[in-house]
Amino acid sequence: MKTSLFALRISALLFGMMHTFQAHAAEAVWPSEPRAVFGVALGQALDPAAVPPCPEGDTLRGLAQRSKGLCATVVDVLEGVQLRNTPDVGFIHTTAMTMVGGKVMQIALNFQNFQFDRAIAVLTAKYGAPMEEKTDSFKTRGGGTFSSRTLTWTGRETLLIAMERTGHLDAAQVAFIDLRTFAELQKANQEVAKRGAAGL
Repeated sequence: MKTSLFALRISALLFGMMHTFQAHAAEAVWPSEPRAVFGVALGQALDPAAVPPCPEGDTLRGLAQRSKGLCATVVDVLEGVQLRNTPDVGFIHTTAMTMVGGKVMQIALNFQNFQFDRAIAVLTAKYGAPMEEKTDSFKTRGGGTFSSRTLTWTGRETLLIAMERTGHLDAAQVAFIDLRTFAELQKANQEVAKRGAAGL
């Protein structure tokens, strides 16, 4: 199974929390749980008829100038995909997808975190109030410390996470994650780890 480096980073972030998410998912009641974002279904193969490839070389700041609708650009050979021409959702963003085994595991909206409160307002209007919120410390390379909020919504099949800071001081992200495909990634990573350990 091929997995993108971005998927592996997300896997590392969520691995320690996965048992909690799975326990909540088993009993989750989330009437507005999303199973698609921008019309792209989570946990399914990408439909080339609904999301065709963007014209080659036709990208600028998240847009594909010659394409009139949603289109996709493969950004690495390990199943990383950028969605172009996404609808206006009230905050400026770029959209990346992580594919696992040919299926959409994650759709992530990346944006500058001065828009974080606006993004949370949009998500709350669409999906209801967050089910959990926590605040951690974020340390910069220069030694500065800042607060960083993480809000989560957990359903039976979908996990929605909004992170105020994701590796950079001014970088925020909203991620829609298919729990079943993520579990497949988790299992594949464990198998890789076992093979690696056997070879040491």
